[in-house]
Amino acid sequence: MYGFEVGNLVSSSSSDGSSLNFMDYFYFSLVNFTTLGRGDLMPNGHLRFMTAMEAFHGFLLITVSGTFVLQIMSGKKPFSN
Repeated sequence: MYGFEVGNLVSSSSSDGSSLNFMDYFYFSLVNFTTLGRGDLMPNGHLRFMTAMEAFHGFLLITVSGTFVLQIMSGKKPFSN
């Protein structure tokens, strides 16, 4: 992955060894952040840990924003003491 030596992504659908482009990386990040986890692109090396952290942060952000919206909809002030 561009000289950082953190790992790379491997496509499970292409066996010809074709390189991935920017949109493949963006798609993987979006699928991983939303914790959908399709499995068509697989990380190797230290990138596996980084993708786990991205999925964890995506889950936290989705949970916090959902809780915030539900508090607003129920008429509560979310940040009041």
